[in-house]
Amino acid sequence: ERTVTSQAGETVKVVPDMAVIVYGVNTEDRDAMTCQQMNGERVAQVLEYLKGQGIKENSIATSDFSMDPMYDWSGNQRILTGYEMRTQVTVSDVPLEQAGALISQAVKAGANEILSVNYLSSKYDEAYQEALDSAVRQAKAKAETMAHAEGYQVVEVVSMEEYGDTQQGRYV
Repeated sequence: ERTVTSQAGETVKVVPDMAVIVYGVNTEDRDAMTCQQMNGERVAQVLEYLKGQGIKENSIATSDFSMDPMYDWSGNQRILTGYEMRTQVTVSDVPLEQAGALISQAVKAGANEILSVNYLSSKYDEAYQEALDSAVRQAKAKAETMAHAEGYQVVEVVSMEEYGDTQQGRYV
């Protein structure tokens, strides 16, 4: 049996229609409990603002938090000066036309960091299928061209594999 192997790839570009925003709320205080309480209050304000803007509760998640001691390193010894607490809030499924206002207004509500904004497409699955279909057609055309160049004809597809779809950002 003679076989011909070919590869093809395709990219389909789509216009983003939604965003994922990651906010940070940082607080500092000399006392750990006070630091945590202040952070919780500010996070609650941010959450209240987001819900008030129509963001569904299942689109809002606390994605990270930490509390670390802060030290004065001047001199021969370290001296505890206070604590820093950081909470990250991730908001997904944000309509693109609402993203700008949510970014600036959440800062007024208590967020003091915008850690990332990712623009996504809700049409990912459709675009992916379109790209896959086009890649398969390209691979088939390449195989037929190579076979015909040697005087043969492609009779059937024996094997087909997909590589490279890491789906790292499902809707990116």
